[in-house]
Amino acid sequence: MWILLVGPSDSVSKYTEKIIGVHKRYKSALIRVAYRMLKDQQDAEDAAMTGMQKFIENADEIFSGPNGDDEDFIRHKIFDYVHDSARLIVRKKKRRPPIISIEDCEEKEFLEIRPDGFNEWIIDMSIIFNNLPERYREALEMTYLKGRNDLEIAKRLNTTPANVRHLRSRGLEKLRRYINDHNITLSDI
Repeated sequence: MWILLVGPSDSVSKYTEKIIGVHKRYKSALIRVAYRMLKDQQDAEDAAMTGMQKFIENADEIFSGPNGDDEDFIRHKIFDYVHDSARLIVRKKKRRPPIISIEDCEEKEFLEIRPDGFNEWIIDMSIIFNNLPERYREALEMTYLKGRNDLEIAKRLNTTPANVRHLRSRGLEKLRRYINDHNITLSDI
């Protein structure tokens, strides 16, 4: 059972109703997202609660900013916090997030069937990306998928911006090496 605590701080308490609304709307979805990474119900609930706690701690920054009334922005923030919490649990347990298999990729509705081999290339690349070491994958994901800068990534990974650039370049090099080793060219897709 969750007990939603909205702290004594004036900056948080003025957003109590908004926080409770976010909690009611997304609680079950947050647990499902964490469960997909962790494959353990208790760990998923812990990650969701930790993410919600981070959301509450940053409520003033989130709601008073220029996007404070934008539901998409708020949803992305809370899901980012839960995703980060789940990654920390994975690290603590020294487990890797689940690898995307070919079967998982073929089930995706967004994967349009194309006769030119593009689908197989996307599936291969997603498998290779998910098999990168976790730190490389995180640096690439936060840079190219989430649009974060090196300083933000460094804070999340508890490292320096210089190391973030190193992780990103090594991750890209591993992807390039795979593409070159398998003679994949842009004309293949």
